[in-house]
Amino acid sequence: MRHWRPILSLLFVLTTTPLLAEVVDGVFFSELLQENRTAKVYLPPDYDPESGEEWPVVLFLHGAGATPSSYVAITGVLENGILAEALPSMVMVLPDGSAEPYAGSFYVNSDLYGEFEDHIITEVIPWLQGTYAVSSDPGQWAIMGHSMGGFGAMRFALLYPNLFAVVAAHSGPQSLAGIDYVLGEVLTENGGEAPYTYSPTAGNFSYLMFTLAGAFTPDLEQPFDVEFPLDSDGEVIDEVFDRWYPFFPGTLVRDQHNSLDDLAIYFDCGNADELGVFPMNTALVDSLDAFGIEHTFEEYNGDHSSLLAQRTQVGFTFIADHLDLPDNSTDERTISLPATAALTALYPNPFNASLSIRYTLPATGAVELSVWNSLGQQVALLERGTRAAGAHAAVWTPNGTAISSGTYFVRLESGSGAMVQRVQLVK
Repeated sequence: MRHWRPILSLLFVLTTTPLLAEVVDGVFFSELLQENRTAKVYLPPDYDPESGEEWPVVLFLHGAGATPSSYVAITGVLENGILAEALPSMVMVLPDGSAEPYAGSFYVNSDLYGEFEDHIITEVIPWLQGTYAVSSDPGQWAIMGHSMGGFGAMRFALLYPNLFAVVAAHSGPQSLAGIDYVLGEVLTENGGEAPYTYSPTAGNFSYLMFTLAGAFTPDLEQPFDVEFPLDSDGEVIDEVFDRWYPFFPGTLVRDQHNSLDDLAIYFDCGNADELGVFPMNTALVDSLDAFGIEHTFEEYNGDHSSLLAQRTQVGFTFIADHLDLPDNSTDERTISLPATAALTALYPNPFNASLSIRYTLPATGAVELSVWNSLGQQVALLERGTRAAGAHAAVWTPNGTAISSGTYFVRLESGSGAMVQRVQLVK
C-alpha cells in the first residue's frame, strides 16, 4: 500500500531554455531490485557514439520524495554552461533512488527498500559504461546530488574514492549533528506530550524520520517496518541511533580519511535550511578539518531547495575544474592565476533567468562581489567574506520588479584591486 507522501524537499522552480541536446530514458532490469528501473540520461549536443570519443560523466542523485524526472531540468543548467564554453561537454545520468513505502532509499542497502548502494555501484555504473560512450577513467567521473542525493553523493564519494574524482553535494544531511531540532519537530507533530504513538502521516518531519529509519534500521516485524529512534516518552533510543551513525559521511571520514587524498570535495548548504540540515553540514566541515582533508564548503543565504539551480551551477563549475581533463592539470590552473583578482567568465551574456560568474584570486583574502545598475546603484551583493586562492563561482538571479531589462555591472573587489564587467539582462 502506498503511504501518504508529503513534499519534503524536492520541488523547486528552474527556468531554462529548451535543450539543444536530448535527455533519454534508459530502462534496464535490476537483478538486485528485481524490477525494471529507469534512469534519465543527458547526452550533450556534441555527443556522437560513432566518433570513438568517450565523454566524462556526472552521476546526479535526486532528493527524497522525488524521481529522476523531478530534477531533469538541471540538465539545462549543465547545457547552458557547455554552450557558453564555460563547462566541458559531459554526459549526466540521473538514476532512480525512489523506494516504497516512504520517501526514498537514501541510496543504502536496506531490508525494507532493497540493495540500493549495490544497485548504484554494481548495476547503474556498469550499465551506463556498457550503453553509452562514456569514459572508463575514474578521473573523469563526478558524483553530485541534492538533499537525500547530497547525502548519497558524499557517502559514495567517501566510500568509493577509486570510482569518482569529484563530489558536489547540495543540502545533504551529512551527519546527525543538530538532529535534536528534527526530533523536536517530530514530537510536536505527534501530539507534543507523552505517551507518544508515532506515525509517518503525522507530518513532514515524521515522514522523513520514518524514511531514515527505513534506510538505517529497517525491521519488518515492527510497526511501519522500522525501528524508530524515539520511545513512547519522547526519549532517544541510543541503541537505535548507534546503528544510524555509521551511515553518515561525518562518521565515514574517520574510517576513510587515509584514502581521500585525490578526491575533490565540494558541498554547500543554506543557513536558513528549514529541515535543520545546516548544522549537519558544518559538522562535516569539522570532521574533514580534524583529519586535514582538503575540501570546499560554502554557506549561503537560502533555504533547502529554492536556490538549487544557482547552487548546481557552482557545483558544475567545481566539477569542471577538478575532473582529469586535458586542460585541467593542477599546474596549469596554478600558473594561470592572475597577479590580481580577475573575473574570468560571465555567462550567458545577454542572460535572462540567471548569470553564472567565475572569478579567480591570486591569494586567500577578503572578497566582495556585487552587481550595480547604470545609475551607480548597488542592486545585489553576491558574496562578501574570505575566499581561498584559486577559481570560484557565483550566481546572480535577478528577482523583483525593481530589476528590469538593461545593462548591469558585475564588480569584484579584493585586496589586490577591483575590476568590473558589463552584462546585459533581457527579461
